[in-house]
Amino acid sequence: CMTNRHFLVLFVAFGIGLGIFNAIATLIEQIVAPFCYNEDDASLFAGLMVGCGLLSAGAVGAYLDKTHRYHFVLKLLFSLASVAFIACSLVLRPDASAGLSVTFAVLGATVLPILPTALEAAVECTHPVPEEYSS
Repeated sequence: CMTNRHFLVLFVAFGIGLGIFNAIATLIEQIVAPFCYNEDDASLFAGLMVGCGLLSAGAVGAYLDKTHRYHFVLKLLFSLASVAFIACSLVLRPDASAGLSVTFAVLGATVLPILPTALEAAVECTHPVPEEYSS
């Protein structure tokens, strides 16, 4: 797997994306606290991020079962997630909880489905290597 260029690109891109998502999910209260949001607001943002991400992952999974367009979906999700990260940082200011709620929901909806999609794409691009190695 470590000699396959496509797998390595996927491995690095997915690792960075997962790291950023986990950092935001873990530190969301510290991120929004300087902008006068309390822990209830941070919980709402995190809940929206995870909830919308789970719904989106289910929809993306159903789409991928029918089309098997893993690479297209990954490129689309990474692009949309980049825009969502930028939008989230631009909207982050006091008294913008509606905008933050939307951006965190979009962030979750674009980042969370990357995990199952990346795992399937890794299996596909490293075929004949056994599935458990590339996963």
